[in-house]
Amino acid sequence: MAEPIAGCVPVVYATDIERSVHFYQLLGFALQTRGQDDVWRWAYLKSGDTGILLGAGGSVWTADPGPVL
Repeated sequence: MAEPIAGCVPVVYATDIERSVHFYQLLGFALQTRGQDDVWRWAYLKSGDTGILLGAGGSVWTADPGPVL
């Protein structure tokens, strides 16, 4: 039997990592680490047991609005 999942970290795509980090710090999150490569920039923040991963770059944006209800 598989072990139960101990946690889950949401990924939030942002256009401005520095501004987004500042926003989440105002909400009580603390910056744990950040980094970048040729295409992506990211930052990982935590508040207690809750983490959030901010990502910017790549080709995550699309003109397709997806399904419209």
